[in-house]
Amino acid sequence: MKNLIPGNTLFAEGQMVPLLVLCICVITFIIATWLTRRRRLRPISGIVLLRSLLSQAIEARGRIHLALGSGQIGGHSTIETMAGLTLLDYLAKQSVLCDIPLTVSVADPTTLAAAQGILRRSVEQSEHSDSLPSASVHFIAPDPIAYASGAAHLIERENPALDVLIGTYGPEYMLIGEAGARRDVSQVAGTTSPEALALMYPTADETLVGEEIFALGSYLDCPAHLGSLMTEDVLRIITAGLILIGVVFYSLRF
Repeated sequence: MKNLIPGNTLFAEGQMVPLLVLCICVITFIIATWLTRRRRLRPISGIVLLRSLLSQAIEARGRIHLALGSGQIGGHSTIETMAGLTLLDYLAKQSVLCDIPLTVSVADPTTLAAAQGILRRSVEQSEHSDSLPSASVHFIAPDPIAYASGAAHLIERENPALDVLIGTYGPEYMLIGEAGARRDVSQVAGTTSPEALALMYPTADETLVGEEIFALGSYLDCPAHLGSLMTEDVLRIITAGLILIGVVFYSLRF
């Protein structure tokens, strides 16, 4: 009888065992986080300042602006966009809880739908049915330059107390960052693009560099993200240990 199971399946490639180990580690750390409520994370200056500036904006009842960049969901910039949406989920809950205005600017229809869904869910969970979360999301333009110009105009028009820029950015970031700097708006920015990071340092109060934006969920009281982050740290230690053992074994062999 002919074998109908292809030879390059997940089992045949030996990938199921590492995948199961990864899943078990993530679930274990998530459960441990829920049970112990312990958070042993090194401080990241950008996230520490973000919490402080958010508290100041809430106390002053000022507007918060979150710019999610020119990325989209489903493309090469998905992971950066998801990092921004994770932050949006936290800011939306704080906005509804403390009754402060929140403005979100996006550059892609997929990000628009996701942002509207997050705001709507936050309102529904708080039972504030009289709010209109979709009105707080501004779809500007898919072109990066046009998006940056529109977001800069939005900052100048609304003059927010806090401007947060997390997502996919390039050289066009300077249009947004400079608009906030001219208005003396407190700004926290983050991305993975080296060319954008070079422009963020002069204009933002603090900058989240590279993978720091992917740790936002872990630092914003989300056990699922914290479990994932702890799993990554453990896997890094294991990988480094195996490399070290391999180097020592190879050296002793010769």
